[in-house]
Amino acid sequence: MGASVNERIPEIGTLRAFGIAKKYLKLNFMLEGLIVGSIGSIIGVVLGLGLAVIINQSGYTMPPPPGRSESYQLLLLPTLEAMLIILFSASLLGVVASYLPIRKTLKKKILEQLNHV
Repeated sequence: MGASVNERIPEIGTLRAFGIAKKYLKLNFMLEGLIVGSIGSIIGVVLGLGLAVIINQSGYTMPPPPGRSESYQLLLLPTLEAMLIILFSASLLGVVASYLPIRKTLKKKILEQLNHV
């Protein structure tokens, strides 16, 4: 998100020169961060569930723990609670990752943003 903001600094300066309020620019980038974070977390959860199914079906065994002599099958048991935590935290991280660079960029004067190379 920082790279996205840095690449669009002249665009931000142009929008500010046209009179767009800073809060709407912040909201725009934070919404973009939320969307990117949500899509990424959904893809991650789906890939994680698929990998858990593949590992559970493969029949891998774990070595015996201390005090035992028998190995046991490796089973990954994803929970709904863990998936929801991942979805929420990755989405929140996307918002925070977009807020910090846009806040720094909006502190610059409009002329500095327009001259950014």
